[in-house]
Amino acid sequence: MSPRTSQQYEQIRAKSKKKIFQAAVELFSSQGYHVVSVSQIADKAGVAKGLIYNYFESKDAILQEIIHQVSSEMIGFMSAMEDEKEPKKRLETLIRSTFKLLKEKKDFYSLIMPLLSQPSFSKEVKQSLASFIKVIVQDMEVSLSNLNVQYPRIEALTIGAMIDGIAWHYLLIYKEKYPLDEMELKVIAYIRQLP
Repeated sequence: MSPRTSQQYEQIRAKSKKKIFQAAVELFSSQGYHVVSVSQIADKAGVAKGLIYNYFESKDAILQEIIHQVSSEMIGFMSAMEDEKEPKKRLETLIRSTFKLLKEKKDFYSLIMPLLSQPSFSKEVKQSLASFIKVIVQDMEVSLSNLNVQYPRIEALTIGAMIDGIAWHYLLIYKEKYPLDEMELKVIAYIRQLP
């Protein structure tokens, strides 16, 4: 048997890190970040506890990595709007992309939403997410301004609050029984009725 190449070692590392990452997302979202231990993550991932520390210095570092990865994906979803210049269509694309992300990353959002309200939650993470949300609201505000809506900032914040409320209900209150697709259509209908 020949020794492993550096490429093979890198593939093994990537696979192990992915297993740890996925186990952490599942456990954090189902049980809560503060309750889950590194040992539980190791058990769920099927790796030794010590191996986790080869990739992450702490449980908080795992969470930081999760948030970083999803934030990158969120920025990528904004690119869906890049080509759309017509304001109402741009807003509709934003809404559809947001709901799509909410469905695809349900575990992440189930984890992150309750944590955002915790005073002990990472200030850096809160700031990172807040800056991303501000970019989205500003984009909506520009589109609404281009539609000659009387108070574009207030309208953008209203749409944002609608989406936040829907997300909260979907992820934390009604869960599987929530009519998410119908609510998406309601928000789009709201946008379509704008001037």
